Amino acid sequence: NVLIQVGQYDEDAKICSCVIGIIDSRAPMVGALNGRVGWGQSLVVSKDRRGLGIAEAMMDAFHNWFKENNVQKIVVQSSKMAEEFNRKRGYLQTGEQLLFKTIE
Repeated sequence: NVLIQVGQYDEDAKICSCVIGIIDSRAPMVGALNGRVGWGQSLVVSKDRRGLGIAEAMMDAFHNWFKENNVQKIVVQSSKMAEEFNRKRGYLQTGEQLLFKTIE
């Protein structure tokens, strides 16, 4: 299951925000005994629309979608700039780091 949520504004329906949610099925774990884990990626709001509550509204809808799909735990990727925003929304730092490798 994948959610791609896009926010628009004004009569020209200009895109101003986006968030991606992915539901992953894993072995049962603490906090997600049903094995359903949500992954949040790429919550972005255009610079000229920041500070208007758009990110909060996007996250509320994003959380509701996960709840409707019986997801019990959510993991988000966060930039340094968004860390405080995510903490205020109840996300905790795990100490894990993401590692990437390019396959050629």
